[in-house]
Parts: sequence; structure tokens; C-alpha cells
Amino acid sequence: MSLADIQKEFADEYTALNETERQKISREHKENMSTKRTIRHPLPRSRLQDVANVKRNIINLVRKQLLYQFQLY
Repeated sequence: MSLADIQKEFADEYTALNETERQKISREHKENMSTKRTIRHPLPRSRLQDVANVKRNIINLVRKQLLYQFQLY
């Protein structure tokens, strides 16, 4: 169902609401959105990229530390 379909289906119902009812619906929606927590489900490819990035960063840190210790940096 697209947003346009939802609008067509519920437009009459929404216009029939008075201002306090609209504010109540809006407030409830904002509360739901603020308490709703999304959980990321990374794909295998993104996990693999994360591991590769961590590995690369560790190698760079160790390399810099070794260069610093031997004053080659």
C-alpha cells in the first residue's frame, strides 16, 4: 500500500476529526516514534566489510607504533 493509497483511503476520516483529536493522534504518533527502537540487521557483506576495516585499522595502528618505536616515523 503506497502513501497515496493511504491518503485516499483515510482522507475523509481525517478531515472529520476535530483539532483536539488530530493533536492527540499526532502526539501518540510522536511518542511511538520516540520509544520505537530500530534494530539494524547488517548483511553478511557489511559485516565482512566491518571486519576488513577493523583489520586494516589495527594493522595501521601497529605499523605506526612500530615505526614510532624504531623512530622511523
